[in-house]
Amino acid sequence: MTLLPNYLIIQILRNLINFCDEIEYLNSFLVRFTLVSKDWNQNVIPKLHCINTLNYEDGIEQCSKRQFQRIIKSGVTFELSFRPDITGSEDIQYLVKDLTTKLSVKGLNRNFDDFPKIKLINLSVYNNRSGLEFLDHQYFIDKGINLDIFALPDPDDSPTICRTLIKLPNIITLFLMDIQHCLKFTKDFPSLSTLTNLTLCKITFTTIEDFYAIIDNATKLDFLDIEKIDFSKVISNPYDKIIERIVNSPSSKTLEILGLINSQGSISYSSILMLIQYLVKVTKLSLFSGKLIVDSYNQPRLPGKIQHMSLEFDQIDRPTFGMLDIFSHFPLVSLSISPRTLHNIDLTKDFCSRPIFRDLSTLTITKLLNCTENEDLSKQESLTTYFINKVISANIKSLTSMYLSGVKDDSPFIFKEFKESLQRNTSLTHLNINHIDIDNCIEFLENSPPTIRKIQLKMLDLGKGSYRSLIKPLQKHKYLLSFDIKCWLISYGMIPLYLEILKHNKTLTSLQFPTTLRDVVTPEQLSELKSILNSNDQINTIRTNNDDILALLTKYMCKGNRY
Repeated sequence: MTLLPNYLIIQILRNLINFCDEIEYLNSFLVRFTLVSKDWNQNVIPKLHCINTLNYEDGIEQCSKRQFQRIIKSGVTFELSFRPDITGSEDIQYLVKDLTTKLSVKGLNRNFDDFPKIKLINLSVYNNRSGLEFLDHQYFIDKGINLDIFALPDPDDSPTICRTLIKLPNIITLFLMDIQHCLKFTKDFPSLSTLTNLTLCKITFTTIEDFYAIIDNATKLDFLDIEKIDFSKVISNPYDKIIERIVNSPSSKTLEILGLINSQGSISYSSILMLIQYLVKVTKLSLFSGKLIVDSYNQPRLPGKIQHMSLEFDQIDRPTFGMLDIFSHFPLVSLSISPRTLHNIDLTKDFCSRPIFRDLSTLTITKLLNCTENEDLSKQESLTTYFINKVISANIKSLTSMYLSGVKDDSPFIFKEFKESLQRNTSLTHLNINHIDIDNCIEFLENSPPTIRKIQLKMLDLGKGSYRSLIKPLQKHKYLLSFDIKCWLISYGMIPLYLEILKHNKTLTSLQFPTTLRDVVTPEQLSELKSILNSNDQINTIRTNNDDILALLTKYMCKGNRY
């Protein structure tokens, strides 16, 4: 037998060690592979490095003092994200202080000198007990410690928190949500020179200048997401003016990801052209609006660096405007569109040969936000179904993933409408479906082509059916690698379902059902799962809230997703 040289073994183990970024996974990895040989322990294991920062979130239950000592002794290099306020952290803090580069905290009332290599503090702010007002600004500046802040303050505490926030230095990520009339940024905001990532969601500004102060002065902003902000009370045609301001600001040269979500307002087509022309670094552009105002028929020039585009509008005010035709020459990797943008496409022609589909790997068809007329709804559903079938039947080689949503939230996926086109397609490997009922789900599983390897369902409607009817088709499926249901309206524990499917299916690598508070497991079930994991080396991801199962999964180097 020829043994692999160490450099090849190291490459293989590097892939394995970076499969999961939880500290208990690293412990299980070392338990398994440090038993191989002394040579491995001296010449292989110490050369491994965890690329991602590892998380230590659950205290002593996640990784004990003895386990941490084993990890450190192994020689594997890694950086740690640590929560010092969790139960049991005191016993291991002295072990991890030189490994910790990121702290996750809900308050700043501690001595950060205990962690000499700290680079980033992830702070969640909900009330005045966060300790923001006691922060030593100069200490953070001198040490080069950055702040990543998520703020969803209590309404009574919002004014105090906002006054403190806008004085903080070294903020690189700022997520602000549900703040009313008390957020007043100025050009003297100290973090304008460090802020790179900004999300504003459900914020009410007293004046538009409070918002412009950030846009006009942030020189390093590469991510900007504005969601559900009603500017109409302080300015007319707000989003067109905001776009114009962004285009003429320093951030126009630095922004890489831009999202404007404004379901009740409007955006003009000329503003979209302006964004594409002047935001030269943007790779992802997401525009959601209740209405698109067509004030120009000009074609955009070169698409710049845009690879991911979302264009979702409930209404387009010119019925002859072909939105998809306008952007047909963009070589996109992913495209998300609403049914309204499909108007006026000549579906009788070979539209799938256009450049927009040449490199496209992911296509998303979203629902309408505000569609109330039954006649219009029926027309949109018919057009959307026809378009999807045309795309699937075209068998576009690059297109491997599709997300399909009904025109309305309660419009389920009807498998028979797409059965023929799916059977002809050999390129799609991943289908993500917004809403499907149990009967269509069973029919889909029993008739899906062998090229479909991953199925994600956002909502499974059981109706009068039983979730147990999923067992047989999943037991027998020979090609599916991943099956994931995000939501269904039942509260039963899913442990028996996992056991019955995984006893027979040796192909699935990921099986995820919605978590419940009743994920109770008996000793017999735990023993059965252990037996399955001993004989099934394919499965690597299960969703559960049960701590005993999560601990067992970790021992077998599997991921246990809680949510």
